Amino acid sequence: MLILVKSLSWTALTAMIGAALWRYWLAPDERPSAAVVWASAAALALLALAELWLTLTQVIPTADPALWWRYATTTAHGHAVAWRLVAAALFALATTLLPRRGWPVALVLGVWLCFGFSRLSHAAAMGGSVPLLVDLAHLLGAATWAGAVWWVGLRRGAPGLPELERVSRLATWVVAGLALTGVLSALVHAGDPPRFFASTYAAALAVKLGLVAVTLGLAAANRFVLLPRARAGGDGIRSALHAESVLLAAVLVATAWLSTSPVPHGAVAEVDVLENARRVIEHLTR
Repeated sequence: MLILVKSLSWTALTAMIGAALWRYWLAPDERPSAAVVWASAAALALLALAELWLTLTQVIPTADPALWWRYATTTAHGHAVAWRLVAAALFALATTLLPRRGWPVALVLGVWLCFGFSRLSHAAAMGGSVPLLVDLAHLLGAATWAGAVWWVGLRRGAPGLPELERVSRLATWVVAGLALTGVLSALVHAGDPPRFFASTYAAALAVKLGLVAVTLGLAAANRFVLLPRARAGGDGIRSALHAESVLLAAVLVATAWLSTSPVPHGAVAEVDVLENARRVIEHLTR
């Protein structure tokens, strides 16, 4: 159930990030649907409260509403959720009401909203600011890529060529950033390679990477085959964007599975990614 809640939470977050991209960059002359933005913000709020309850009942199965309220108001988890709720409301206001020149405000609020997720991540539990910032950058990149594809590919009517060109350029840079931050995030938890590769965490990561690889293949076909065809008046790219949207949603589900899997640390959790990379290479080449 917690995987489902996290998957839906990241879906709502991605929809909001995509709406902001649509408003301020992808299609600045067309405002996003306020109903979609506010429904996503409301879903984030309800799912965050459900996440608190599910997390608490994993530890105390007989928890009651009074204990839930105490947990929500006195713990770091509860404070992060409160942070997330305020950020979601302000981000929705900025996306639906601010003029185009207000994009810096929306950018700051979007980062703030994503930070409300990252501060509860495995990376945040490692201690130190670097793993947390890497996780935040990865989440921002994933939500940006998926949100842009969803808003361009799932809109009513055929996607316009300017929007297709912009989302293609955006995806190229975002994917490069995701590759870097993804490798760094994985290495943070790979200080004990035998334990790492035998863990549920590694299995979830492998599923996620497989889905990402398929998505990248489709995105490359969009960029190098279907986009030039669209410039010449051909079709096919809309169906491909629909398929890419489904794959990106599946990636979010795999990420939720990954985030709820126990981190495979040994007796000492080593966050030196270079040293961890050396250990992984040594383990794989034995």
